[in-house]
Amino acid sequence: MVIVTPDQMRQVEEYTFRSGLDALRLMENAGARAATLAEEAGLCVGKQVVILCGRGNNGGDACVMARHLLQKGNRVTLILCEGQPVTKQASRMFERLQGLELEILNAGFDKSAAFRRISGADLIVDGVYGIGFHGNLQGLTAQLIEEANRTNAVRLSLDLPSGMNGETGETDPGVFRADFTVVFGAYKTGHFTDGGRKCCGRLLLAEIGIPAEAFFKCQVDAFFTDVEMVKQSVPKRDVSAHKGDFGRALLLCGSKRMSGAAFLAASGALKAGAGLVTLAAPGTVVDGLCGRLIEATFLPLPEEDGFVSKGAEELLLAEMKNKTALLAGCGLGRGIAASRLIERMLMGQKNPVVLDADGLFLAAEHKDEWKAHCCPLILTPHAGEMERLTGEKTPTDRIRRKEVCRRLAEEWNAVVVLKGHETVICGPEGSHYLNQTGNPGLAKGGSGDLLAGLICGLAAQGIEPVKAAAIGAWLHGKAADLAVAESGEAGLLASELLPYLGKVWAMLKR
Repeated sequence: MVIVTPDQMRQVEEYTFRSGLDALRLMENAGARAATLAEEAGLCVGKQVVILCGRGNNGGDACVMARHLLQKGNRVTLILCEGQPVTKQASRMFERLQGLELEILNAGFDKSAAFRRISGADLIVDGVYGIGFHGNLQGLTAQLIEEANRTNAVRLSLDLPSGMNGETGETDPGVFRADFTVVFGAYKTGHFTDGGRKCCGRLLLAEIGIPAEAFFKCQVDAFFTDVEMVKQSVPKRDVSAHKGDFGRALLLCGSKRMSGAAFLAASGALKAGAGLVTLAAPGTVVDGLCGRLIEATFLPLPEEDGFVSKGAEELLLAEMKNKTALLAGCGLGRGIAASRLIERMLMGQKNPVVLDADGLFLAAEHKDEWKAHCCPLILTPHAGEMERLTGEKTPTDRIRRKEVCRRLAEEWNAVVVLKGHETVICGPEGSHYLNQTGNPGLAKGGSGDLLAGLICGLAAQGIEPVKAAAIGAWLHGKAADLAVAESGEAGLLASELLPYLGKVWAMLKR
């Protein structure tokens, strides 16, 4: 699902109108769908509903919702916060309320009555500003919203809570604090900021008739990873398929002290669906893992003190020739031999390479040389690794995290996966994906190794690198969500996610 700025949403709507969908019909669809979603959520069955109505198109949506809630048997009061709606479509929708059995109060004429209705409401709907808000809440509107926030009523906003900037998520101190927000057509960037999370409540997406091509034509490049995107991107498995149809992944991972990282990465590539997975690792690591990774093949490499050593290059180069994706870094170490092997990966072939952990440490050491890579590159840093790569502290706010991620993707001509709460994935061409699966149970050693393996396994199957990264993050987080539902967060181990990845794939098949 796409994520848009308010300006992009206006462009999408204009394209929709030019394509033949009347603006009045779009507003009717929005208000009607909002009423249906409110009913489905159990918010309005024979309830006292108060709707705060603005002067713009958000007020028009509110008028449509008022009419439909009335038809569903609710007692409805429409409070005009700033007088009657004045835009062309909104004023038409307001006219359609005349003669219906609902109460219309102009707060400017009878402020005390408006306050009484708000205090006695079961459900309060905010239809004042929507994506048109900027500046500060002022005057009577600010007072009405303040009163609504004081009540025990359920609060629902249309598209965006009034008092919130739809692009940045910045909020006025008196912002309408919604329990639910009905989102029209597409999520807005502000919904996923710290401010948005605090005042939007549960997001309910309303499809209102905007054609999918409108987002493409308007060059929307931000996406919310969801089930449908995953289903559409993962290759279908024909009944006559064989293992060679699903790619060959090569993983350069592991050392004497960190054989578990290699195990988790290889397991992730296997669970991602790669047809063949080969682990290239020091011989002692291979000896220790060959009885556990029974589905993988192995390339034992020369070693010194438990780390890869000189003499491994020719072996690795020969193994790379028929591989469709590579991963380097998980538990590998940071020595000269490891650095040289990764450099040969980056410069010696045309298939995707994922760099994680020690691979990212070495990338920060060799920025000038490795930025000239010849392959599609995927970097998977956590906040600390991002700081090493960029030389600046990694922000926690989503908007600034996205900007830092985007800049690094452009600088390195790579896909960047900035891990953490709401992992952000940016492509070198400017696209970005937001992931919302996952939970604090993933804050455990080994989780990143498993994710890197998943991404490599997906890329090996021919999935576009930025989508492979987005899908890998989604699968990883979804498996963790299923796991903690059964066993809690604190004790969750990265290896315990493996059976839950199978459950996620089964869920996607339904």
